[in-house]
Amino acid sequence: MWVNAGDGDGGPGRIVFCADDPSLTPFAGLAISGELARSLRLVELVDAELAAVERVAPVEQRRRGLSPGALVVAIAESRLVGGDCFDDVQDLRADQVGAPLRAVRAIPSAPTAR
Repeated sequence: MWVNAGDGDGGPGRIVFCADDPSLTPFAGLAISGELARSLRLVELVDAELAAVERVAPVEQRRRGLSPGALVVAIAESRLVGGDCFDDVQDLRADQVGAPLRAVRAIPSAPTAR
């Protein structure tokens, strides 16, 4: 934010609000849902439920990848901030400032989510 004192004619100044500080995140609202998901252990609950279903083939778990529950929660977080397709997870992935606020810090790339 900055304030312009006016144009010298005694008129009112002008206040301009901008969010160009790199330490700001447009997805700060995920702090609430992220805290709730962490306290409920939502990722672990989804993983346990998916593991209990015998009709579904197990999802391959890589050493450096996300669990199925983390993928589901990451996609849900993307939907919470207005994402409507898998490519929109890239917006969350690019938001490094907001990563500690989310339930899933390591958002997958769009091709991985697909």
